[in-house]
Amino acid sequence: MRKATFCAAVLLLCAGASGAEKKPQRKVINLCGNRLELMTGDEVKALGFSWIDVPDKENAATYYNQGANALYALKEPDKWVEQYDHAVEFGWDDSLQDLGRHLDAVRPALAHYRKGASMKLCQLHYPKAHMLAGMLLPGLGKARAACRLLVAEARRFEAKGQFKEAVDTYIAVVRIGRHYGTARTMIDHLVGIVCIAIGTQSAFKGVYRYDYPEKELRRFLKELGALRGNMPDYAHAMSSERAFGLGTVDDIMRLGPGGLRMSMPMRAERLWSAPAPLQARLLRVLVPDRTVKKDMAKFYDRTIAEGKKPFYPAGAREEFLDRCKPWNIFARLLLPAVTRARVEAEKCRAMLEMLRVAIALKMYHRDMGVYPDGLNWLIADKYLKAVPADPFSGKPLKYRLDKGEFFLYSVGEDMKDNGGALTRVADFISADYGFRSKLPPAKKFKK
Repeated sequence: MRKATFCAAVLLLCAGASGAEKKPQRKVINLCGNRLELMTGDEVKALGFSWIDVPDKENAATYYNQGANALYALKEPDKWVEQYDHAVEFGWDDSLQDLGRHLDAVRPALAHYRKGASMKLCQLHYPKAHMLAGMLLPGLGKARAACRLLVAEARRFEAKGQFKEAVDTYIAVVRIGRHYGTARTMIDHLVGIVCIAIGTQSAFKGVYRYDYPEKELRRFLKELGALRGNMPDYAHAMSSERAFGLGTVDDIMRLGPGGLRMSMPMRAERLWSAPAPLQARLLRVLVPDRTVKKDMAKFYDRTIAEGKKPFYPAGAREEFLDRCKPWNIFARLLLPAVTRARVEAEKCRAMLEMLRVAIALKMYHRDMGVYPDGLNWLIADKYLKAVPADPFSGKPLKYRLDKGEFFLYSVGEDMKDNGGALTRVADFISADYGFRSKLPPAKKFKK
């Protein structure tokens, strides 16, 4: 993922150096210390992206930018991160003093993010030049930080018995993730998924650690049900990435070897210190031609088509890799990143569905004193209308009891039922993926 992101940054920097066209009048904003000249709606649409005109007061992005600037202005070190991890895992207690002070300091910034989360529409802003370096990294980094801080604030609400405020906060985090995750670029999409994961995983632990009233559990379940129809969609993100990627290839073709050399970042200085014949060969590889662009278009189209299909059956992704021509270095660099993005999108959907089921299980346990033998009891007793399907297998989510505690899980990307084992089998890959009702006992934070 890092390799593909760096390559995208290089391509964007190259694109920013092309052409000296007369610029239309554009809005200028300041974001995290950067002065950014924004693309107009017509320019965005000309690139092949979707665009909706949203007044600033009705645009969630307006408030997210204000929140990012407020967080940036604090310029405080991340002393709170270790205490945040403790609060998420073990709940809030009076030993989390540094985190509490930090939450008090960032409260005005978080108010902007809450306001943005309440908006129906979100049209993110995109600068004309150096889009990735100038906008996405500072703005999206602050969005992730804001979601973690909101979760910490929810923990403090729970400890005070303010469960309505806690539910409102978790829902705000999921909505922030939905806004970014359904935006234009793949990086937006991935950051949105991260934000949703922060909210759903923390919410599960909060619901099972604290004594939530039935009224708030029912409201939480209803709110999550309303959100599930508009989650980050991989095929949508890849459709936007297609327009972006092919447009960048066009810019590189216009630059040619000479322009590419002038536009490469300083970290490529070793390339230019190489012997001239080697430089020439490398530039012929780096500068695409019409054949490369045509194959890239096919690559994107196949990726989008695959993204619209179910994740199963096993082997589909390996076959897709075999169809990617080995000489197309652009597709080869992108493939691991976009494949991982597909997995993360499915995990996001699974986690939201599992949180809904877990809340229903909590309500059932409160009414019956035990967890049900199977998830179908949640339907029979009208806690849920249907048992959600696992996005990876296409079958109902897995559920089993063990000594009065439950395991609720997805089979994960290996599509094998490992009985709810949540241990990792490889980098970024867990045997299964889900929740276990038995949480570690609460304990004080120790430095």
